[in-house]
Amino acid sequence: MTDEIKPFVVTFEEDGQRLDKWINFHFNHVSKIMMEKLCRTGQIRVNSSRVKPNFKLIENQIIRIPNFIRKKDQKNDKFLTKKKEQLFNKIKKSIVYEDEYFFIFNKPFGLAVQGGSKLGPIHLDGILPFFSERDYPIPKLVHRLDKDTSGILVVAKTPKSASAFSKLMIERRIKKSYWALVNQSIKHKTGILYSPQKDESVLKKNIIYKYNLNKNYLNAKFYFLEAEDKEMVSTYKKLKVNNENVSLLNLFAVTGRKHQLRKQLAAIGYPIIGDKKYTIKSQLVTDNGKEKLQLHARGIIFQNPISGKLINVKCPPPVHMKKFLHVDEIDQF
Repeated sequence: MTDEIKPFVVTFEEDGQRLDKWINFHFNHVSKIMMEKLCRTGQIRVNSSRVKPNFKLIENQIIRIPNFIRKKDQKNDKFLTKKKEQLFNKIKKSIVYEDEYFFIFNKPFGLAVQGGSKLGPIHLDGILPFFSERDYPIPKLVHRLDKDTSGILVVAKTPKSASAFSKLMIERRIKKSYWALVNQSIKHKTGILYSPQKDESVLKKNIIYKYNLNKNYLNAKFYFLEAEDKEMVSTYKKLKVNNENVSLLNLFAVTGRKHQLRKQLAAIGYPIIGDKKYTIKSQLVTDNGKEKLQLHARGIIFQNPISGKLINVKCPPPVHMKKFLHVDEIDQF
């Protein structure tokens, strides 16, 4: 006698989700090849019909998933080791916002978001299954932060909220701000950092219009940098700090490329303190003798794509940045 195969019912939040995306969200151990085979052989069905992985789901449809896939679900396979339990409790305390669609964490410095050969086995993505209740989908990362960058990190609770958030990112309807500490007092109070995709002349006003930047940036310093594989645009505003040798910058990575802020600030001669990759030597050394990157994802503003609620969240900076700032300054910006 075979085990009973328990179906899933497509929820309102999952309406419109592709089947392959739905499976990846619920059972991310299933490979693309395995998924295609299970659909082709009819082991995965929707409303008793064979479907292809790109099939778009509709609310209240019944999805049939083989029990051997369910039993290999990472939520059942994995258990909380002592280290993972400590990290789980630490991450849980770092939640700064939560609703039925999203978590927002204040990611600690030094915590890898995802695993890798150089990042080790302990990372945020490996802890997310334990934030899900039984028979609910595993929360999913919808963007990334470098290991040594602290601050705002958004995680989607449902496939629909993950897909909707990704669409907001593509449409540049999410406003994320960063704080960075750089050596020296930066000369210009505001600036636009522009790296073209090709070596060609571009006017500042055209960049402001193209990316719908605040018109106040018409008076900002325009830094025209070397060409990159993809066009990169960032803006900064200098904030007041009671330290003549350090500048606190409020930054927006308008185009959101990898290491964009770090690379562009180094290119104009103001590398972020503690950045080992884009500067030869950092002038900041922490109490334990190790350099720490002074880059923090400070805030995020976006309209919840499902509920319509405006989400506006700020995260306090880590201890190694706070020592350059005063409490009133942190609250002010």
